[in-house]
Amino acid sequence: MTYGRVRAIVLIGLLTVVGGIVALVTLVADNQAADGASAGCKPGQPYADTEIRQEDKITVSVYNGTGRAGVADAVAADLSDRGFKAKVEKNDPNQDEVDGIGMVRFGPEGVGSAQVVRAYLFGAATREYDPDKKGAVVDLIVGKDFVELARLTDKNIALADLGQPEAPAGTCERAAG
Repeated sequence: MTYGRVRAIVLIGLLTVVGGIVALVTLVADNQAADGASAGCKPGQPYADTEIRQEDKITVSVYNGTGRAGVADAVAADLSDRGFKAKVEKNDPNQDEVDGIGMVRFGPEGVGSAQVVRAYLFGAATREYDPDKKGAVVDLIVGKDFVELARLTDKNIALADLGQPEAPAGTCERAAG
């Protein structure tokens, strides 16, 4: 065997040992939670789903908060045309009319989806977090000042301006993965 070959074998062996040690240290020092939860979560605390979803993965219940007949039907049809699973509901049970462009009501499982719906209202809709709301369905209560939903470009700009949604107080953000 030549000196060059011996030197190459020794170098490869040394690199293999160093690589093994680095991998072992990395695995032993890993302190991430095994269940995918973020640090600081308390037992029993509800997880907030902050993932931004595509429209076809979002269900929206549309309520009329304008006092004008047929508005919820038109908005639900427009949302359906944009890919949402939209269903028309009767007038909002919590209030008759909503000031402004609208209100987006959501629970812990609908935080990210609500952000997308708000973007279609140019980011101007009021947010209402309901900790008791079950499921990922987002409620949209169309307000008195509503004119139209945002076009795709305007929605994307509004979504960028709104940024990544944060987990509401009392919830724990589920780690991505």
